[in-house]
Amino acid sequence: MEFTCVVGKHNVGHIDELIRIVEDFGEAIIIFQPALNSLFQGADHDSTEWVADAESTRAAFRRVEWHKRRTKVVGNGWASLRHFRVFPEEKPVPCAAGWVMATLDPEGVLFYCDQVSRSDRSNNTVALGVKTAFERLPRENCGQCWCARLVEGNYAWGCRVNYMLPPLRRDD
Repeated sequence: MEFTCVVGKHNVGHIDELIRIVEDFGEAIIIFQPALNSLFQGADHDSTEWVADAESTRAAFRRVEWHKRRTKVVGNGWASLRHFRVFPEEKPVPCAAGWVMATLDPEGVLFYCDQVSRSDRSNNTVALGVKTAFERLPRENCGQCWCARLVEGNYAWGCRVNYMLPPLRRDD
């Protein structure tokens, strides 16, 4: 069993309790990632009531890192935990979006990243064909990747082993 926990105003001070709850499940893990104003970049949805300030978020992730060294229930890899240390500052990753991964929505529209705005519907695989739609994908690196699994996959794709290992010191 796997839980995904979005860290925001509602729970930044409750990381220890969240870990204990998941430990009680037995064979479960929990993946942490920061709350964002909107899932889709460029969207005008306002979720600021859920987004914690930068220092509170970073403090919560320092706590997650502390637990990662002591328990098996923290499912984040070190790449995402180290990446989240600078949230919400721009932090480019070796991005695989549009190169080896893409997102296909239920209507057949292909996007280079699952976190970009879905307003442009022109890259439709049904109308264009999969090959053409894939060739039309941008290969951009936005610096705003905060989904734990995407961040970890991108660091692996970019062969950034230095990020995938636990830091030797806190400031690494």
